[in-house]
Amino acid sequence: MAPTIVAIVVFVLALGARVDIPFEDHSEGDEVLYAALVQQLEDGRGYTLQGHPILKEPWVAREQYDRPLFHHPPGAIALFWALHHAFGRYGFGLAQLFSFSVFYWSMLALGRLVLREWSVVACVALSGLAGFTPIVAHVHTHYWLDGPQVAFVTAGSALYLLALRRRRLGWAVAAGAMMAWACATKMNAVLVLPGVVALGWSVDPESPPRGLVVPTAVCAGIVTVVLAAWAWVEWSNFGEVLPSWAGKPAPDLVAMNRFVRFVTTVRGPWSYLRLLPQAMATLVPALVAFPLLWSDRRSRRIAFVLSAWIAGILLVHVALGYVGYSKLLRYVILAVPAAILLFALAVEAALRHLRAPGRRSWAAAFLLLAGIAFTIEVSLGATYVKLYPDRDLIVLYPDTRMMRSMAR
Repeated sequence: MAPTIVAIVVFVLALGARVDIPFEDHSEGDEVLYAALVQQLEDGRGYTLQGHPILKEPWVAREQYDRPLFHHPPGAIALFWALHHAFGRYGFGLAQLFSFSVFYWSMLALGRLVLREWSVVACVALSGLAGFTPIVAHVHTHYWLDGPQVAFVTAGSALYLLALRRRRLGWAVAAGAMMAWACATKMNAVLVLPGVVALGWSVDPESPPRGLVVPTAVCAGIVTVVLAAWAWVEWSNFGEVLPSWAGKPAPDLVAMNRFVRFVTTVRGPWSYLRLLPQAMATLVPALVAFPLLWSDRRSRRIAFVLSAWIAGILLVHVALGYVGYSKLLRYVILAVPAAILLFALAVEAALRHLRAPGRRSWAAAFLLLAGIAFTIEVSLGATYVKLYPDRDLIVLYPDTRMMRSMAR
């Protein structure tokens, strides 16, 4: 009962901190574009920005947006449109509050399915990070696609593990639908699927093969159908699948915008390795906790899977950085669920060692380090909820070269 109370209290606090998001002015470039796209749908002009006055703005790259189809799939835009249709301009903010709620409770469900013991301390670790981890807190203050995407990915992951545990086909269908919705928001969500499948195996490797193969085939099949449908739509409109111009900053925008120029041409692709632990301080003690996890085969196995999940997301985006994409921390948001789980797993192992002779000093030292990192990350995330402009990120993530670049 106590962990449930903790989870509810943290959720109320986290949601309360975000309650003013629908009432603020949102004028960041991508937010304005998505609002224009929703308006096009409201006016019956289709899933395109063609014909909208926003294309006359000097900061909009016509070669990227003046096309018969918007380049991102419509998963999150459909959510924005539905809530905008029902609640007017407040619908965008309500979509982000909904996305945060899905992410939070899905993260808690993942913890229940992965951890052996659902203690108050484990619940505090998971709920605190789910409520206030900075990258997720940041994207939910904006009307971006990343908030819904990470919510759907986390929900799909929890449903997949539930399908393996319950051995019910319905849960596998639900997991596939949620993962497909994530991929229909941004196609890179498919990168999470191997990590989720490996996590499902690592939690219970002794289960019969059919118990893993059937839910995986169902889930992956649904995702494949959705991705194939969008690929066909892209081919029909663009003459190519995964068009190379989509998502890259246009040269004119790079030339005229100092922030875009810095994150595209000045900041290096490997900067993700520096920025991610700076944003998620708990990643540091989680990664150094392997001595605590090594003695337990199950914990060790899960830790390796979660670490590979995080590394895979980072390496793909490092590669994208080399071919011309911007290096923004929110682009690696798909690593966040695995990072939170890894920290909770390490805390669980430390508590187990604290109760047994032999490694109590190691466990106590780790818990002290973990507590400090947890406090830093949650405090930073609580600040992020109240900071909207991107320039504030420079203060929170001090990057000397960026600050000099922006000052010029």
